[in-house]
Amino acid sequence: MRQCEASILATHGQCLTTRLYAESMWLPRIDTPRCTGCGWCVAACPPHVLSLQVDDGRKHAELHDVPGCTGCRKCERQCPFSVISMVKVDDGHERF
Repeated sequence: MRQCEASILATHGQCLTTRLYAESMWLPRIDTPRCTGCGWCVAACPPHVLSLQVDDGRKHAELHDVPGCTGCRKCERQCPFSVISMVKVDDGHERF
């Protein structure tokens, strides 16, 4: 089964995109060395699966809840530095 998307109405009246998939899904890949830690992607994420982490005194975004990610691409579109790209993941392996 291929990935398909359906629009649903969330409790706060926001239209969220959720995907129905069997073996593949789209997830954000964050280019950590280029990430400035501005937090725009975190604020844009409807299911709140992104967070800011600090490593060696440097802030960066991180996907902390893979199963909760809907693949809506809002984080990718919101990033002002284009450090987030969506990658297709099949059975836990990235495809480019």
